[in-house]
Amino acid sequence: FLRVHRSYVVNTDCIAALEKSTAQQNTAASTGFSLMNNGDQVPVSRRILPMVRSALG
Repeated sequence: FLRVHRSYVVNTDCIAALEKSTAQQNTAASTGFSLMNNGDQVPVSRRILPMVRSALG
């Protein structure tokens, strides 16, 4: 499990992809989101994004 945002902890085995937010989706707290195996989109914080990338290898 990995904290990807202040409000979200996800199972790394369930992350299908990391994608950048578009201008409409972008908020001050996130620059991207993780696309889960079930189709859900979970925000990834700007500060934590490098850790998420390295954890996914």
